[in-house]
Amino acid sequence: KRHAQQGYATLIWGDKDHAEVIGLLGYAGGKGIVLNSLEELASLPQVEKVCLVAQTTQDRHRFEAFAQAVQKNYPGAKIFNTICESTHRRQQEVLALAQKVDAMVVVGGKGSGNTRRLAKISEEAGVPTFHIETEKDLDLKALSAYPAIGITAGASTPTWLIAHVAERLKAVES
Repeated sequence: KRHAQQGYATLIWGDKDHAEVIGLLGYAGGKGIVLNSLEELASLPQVEKVCLVAQTTQDRHRFEAFAQAVQKNYPGAKIFNTICESTHRRQQEVLALAQKVDAMVVVGGKGSGNTRRLAKISEEAGVPTFHIETEKDLDLKALSAYPAIGITAGASTPTWLIAHVAERLKAVES
């Protein structure tokens, strides 16, 4: 809000329909622009002052690459890495786990940007990834083809739900 009042255009790295991003737009004083790709950045008009923030659940590596492009296109841009540290740690943990397993189960809402990003990170690591909402969504037949299966979950996924998924996956081991 402070930067918008000082005449900055606020670039928001995030998902345009996410509640947090909608909230950020409200503080941008009509000068907010939601972006989620380098292509979108290339199509922006030149503005004098730019401020960049991120939806807190975005992928930090992608944000950093985007921030570099913003800095190149808008020298003097103010960059604020607003990605949640625990979200970043969870993303790093998924990447590390993906190197040790044959498949990954990601538990959490299909509409959760945080959970979808975890699934995408796992997929991009080259691991077959199954994004499920509950243990009822598990494809035990497909998962039986993988000797080592990792489990991760979105930040708001209840512990009891993760435990139910783990118990159901134990049936695959037999």
